[in-house]
Amino acid sequence: MEIRKEVKTYQVSYKCPECEEGELKANGMMKPSNPPYYGHTCTNRECRHKEYIFGATYPRIETEEV
Repeated sequence: MEIRKEVKTYQVSYKCPECEEGELKANGMMKPSNPPYYGHTCTNRECRHKEYIFGATYPRIETEEV
């Protein structure tokens, strides 16, 4: 049986810790572990900081029940 619920949607981003202007965006790279580390690159063209984040990719969409 299907159940419908109203939800609120959020976009979750990750601010670059290097320049604090851009956001880290998943770049398709991954270090295998459990959970894996996902590669991200800063969106600020002058920074381009690269970082691996444990267990999550950004930006991502999350929902919350209303």
